[in-house]
Amino acid sequence: MNILEYRDLDLSGLRKPYQKVAEALARGDFRAAEVKKQAEHDYYRAKLDDANRLLFKIARHQGESYLLILEVIRQHAYDKSRFLRGAKIDETKLVPLAQPPAEPELPELAYVNPASRHFHFLDKILSFDPVQQEIYDLRLPLIVIGPAGSGKTAITLEKMKQARGQVLYVIPILGRFYISYAGRVSAA
Repeated sequence: MNILEYRDLDLSGLRKPYQKVAEALARGDFRAAEVKKQAEHDYYRAKLDDANRLLFKIARHQGESYLLILEVIRQHAYDKSRFLRGAKIDETKLVPLAQPPAEPELPELAYVNPASRHFHFLDKILSFDPVQQEIYDLRLPLIVIGPAGSGKTAITLEKMKQARGQVLYVIPILGRFYISYAGRVSAA
């Protein structure tokens, strides 16, 4: 299985157990990674160690399966998960899985950049194409222009997540400029 990691994945202090679990997941050995599924959500968790879990989703793109590694759940604090949004998770009610689910059951990703191991997340999983990724990697200040549907808004919103200090976001619409001042942005 292919593994993609969320761009802001924090593995501090857990790189070694993560590598072991990621290798098992890539082989499709869910038993070794002690994978369990949340029945009410399309989220899975793997056991990194006694206190920490790895939250992920599974999707497909052009006939291939992808594990989308979202975040580390530290000290069983599922309620602090960015992706679970405060959900109360009872680990005793999670369903153990020995192998990945069947491919037809998986949601389809619109695009996966074959040159990148990372994805972004706004309201859905985003994989920037090579041109979008090149623009995203540029240093600020930055002016992003392009036709409708080219990814300008997604790139800008993802770039704004990195911003610290004062932020000015200008939107040209029908020949006029609408200014959206984001004010001070600080670390989340």
